[in-house]
Amino acid sequence: MTDSSFSWEYAYAYDLLEEINGKLERNTKIQALELACKESVLSNNQLISEYSQSLKLIKSVQMNVDEFFDSIAAYVRQYIDEKHMTDELYENITLDLTRQFLNLSSMFRSLLDHSDFSISRLCGKESPEFKKWKASQSELYDAHSEYRLFYKLRNYCQHVGIPPFTFQLEDSMGSEEVTLQLDLKTDILLEEKSVWNSQLKQDLRAFPENLPVLSFLEVWYNCFQKLSEVLLDIKASKVYSAASEIVNLRVEHDLPAEVGKLCLLGLPLEDSNSDSLNMHMSWLPESSAQQIVSRVNRENA
Repeated sequence: MTDSSFSWEYAYAYDLLEEINGKLERNTKIQALELACKESVLSNNQLISEYSQSLKLIKSVQMNVDEFFDSIAAYVRQYIDEKHMTDELYENITLDLTRQFLNLSSMFRSLLDHSDFSISRLCGKESPEFKKWKASQSELYDAHSEYRLFYKLRNYCQHVGIPPFTFQLEDSMGSEEVTLQLDLKTDILLEEKSVWNSQLKQDLRAFPENLPVLSFLEVWYNCFQKLSEVLLDIKASKVYSAASEIVNLRVEHDLPAEVGKLCLLGLPLEDSNSDSLNMHMSWLPESSAQQIVSRVNRENA
C-alpha cells in the first residue's frame, strides 16, 4: 500500500489499566487527535533533529572534558594510595592523558565543522544566523590565545604528531595533598614553524615554556560554552515553529503532561484494497520540541 492509501492523523498513545475477567491488565490505547499532513510532520521532525544533533555533539565534547578531568583525579588518587611511580606507569599515564586530549580536540573540531555545514544548510550561507555563528567563532579566536592554540593543535597532530606533553605529581610538604601538573612544551611546538601562522608563533613565544594544560583548558572551556549557547540559540530559533506545533498539541487537546506519547498515525482509507489492517505509527520528538520552546521562550522573556 502507498502513502496515498492512508489517512494521516496526530494521535495520542497511552497505557490504561483495565479489569478483564477480574484481573487488572495494562492495555495501550490510541486516541486520534486531528488530521495531519505526513510530509509536513516529517519535515518538522527533521528540523527538530537539527537541534538534537547539535545538542548531542555538544554533550559529546562535554563527556570528553569530564573523562579527561576524571582521569586526572583517578591518577592522583592512585598515587596517594601507592606512593610510587614507575617509569612504565609514567608512560602509561602520559599516553592516556594525551589520547584523551586528542579525542577532545578532535571532537571539538567535529562540532565546529558539523555546525558550519548544518547552519549553512538550514539557514543559508548569506543568512544572519550563519554570519552570527562565524562572527562568534572569530571573536573568541581573536580574543583568546588559549582558544587559538587549542583550535590549531589538531593541525599539529595531523601534520607532525602527538603534542609534547609532560606531567609530574607533586606532594605538598606536611600534608597528604597531591597535585598533578600537566604541561605542554611550547618550545617544541615552535620547532615546527610550518604548522603555525604568524599569530600562533607570536602566541607560543609569549606562553611559558611549560604551559599548564589545566589553566589553558579552562580558558578554552569557557569559549566552548559560549559557542554552544550561540549554536543552540540559532538552531532553536530556526525550528521554533516546528517545535511549537508539537508542544501545542497537548494544550489544544487538554492532554496530561508527561503521560503517554504523541505520534503520527496512518490508517488505511475505507476504500483501500486490503484484507488486513495495516497501521503506520511514528513517535513525535516531544522532549526535544519542549526543550526548544522552553529555550526560546526563556530568551524572549
